[in-house]
Amino acid sequence: MVASPTEFSVVVDLRGGAGKVVEGTARQHALRVDLPTAWGGDDTAATPLETQAFILGACLMGALRGLARQEKIDIRALSARVEGTVDLARGMGKDTDLRAGFFRLHVVLHVDVPLEGEAKRSFVRRALDRCPISDNLAHPTPLEVRLGEDAVNLIAETF
Repeated sequence: MVASPTEFSVVVDLRGGAGKVVEGTARQHALRVDLPTAWGGDDTAATPLETQAFILGACLMGALRGLARQEKIDIRALSARVEGTVDLARGMGKDTDLRAGFFRLHVVLHVDVPLEGEAKRSFVRRALDRCPISDNLAHPTPLEVRLGEDAVNLIAETF
């Protein structure tokens, strides 16, 4: 099968670092997460949860910039705030019916463009539709987790 010219394959290699740090590479770029000291980390980098919120906001901002460039709309200023809450009980090994992930992610965008009302909302909706991270979060994405030497999909056995 020939890959489409619009496909972009993502490969991220990760390894355990000192303490609770996880380091990785995506292409030639270094990635790093840590945990707060209250969770046993050294608080030297954002947590995986904070990183997920960041990538959602970053993807939305990138989609807005790309769409603005295509439609020749001047973005005078652009910022976002992403908030979410998780209950850490499951992650701490406690018996709970609560999910381990975010209950909800809330994004507030501040987009200064020469559009108002429905025209501005339509512009943001079109950008939202282009963001692969919001798509992955809003719609189920098949997930497989396997041990390197094993063919068993552990996700299928867990959820």
